[in-house]
Amino acid sequence: MRVSNVLGVVVVTSVILAVASMSSMSAADSASPSPPSIACAGGKLTASTVNGWRINGAAPWKWDQATTAPTFTNCDHDNHCDSASFVGKACTGTVKAYVCTSTTCTSMSVAVTGT
Repeated sequence: MRVSNVLGVVVVTSVILAVASMSSMSAADSASPSPPSIACAGGKLTASTVNGWRINGAAPWKWDQATTAPTFTNCDHDNHCDSASFVGKACTGTVKAYVCTSTTCTSMSVAVTGT
């Protein structure tokens, strides 16, 4: 094979791999962070994933009304979970939440309202 043919194959292969890599990223990777959905009733709070952003079960979640440590459900090998749950005094206050995509993690404060 000529050097120009080999170079052409390398360039085409690189472009194909780059396009495949970009298309495999989740939509959440390019979007602004979505705060978790917060549901609270009777002092039982559950924070659930939204728009592809997963709960970070390895982060130090806090709820200012909590009487228990958080528990996490359906976590993968990266400790990205479907939900975080607390038991607390009242459905008020603020949750310090941590969410991730496959490439980005961020923290945020989320207000708690409920019954």
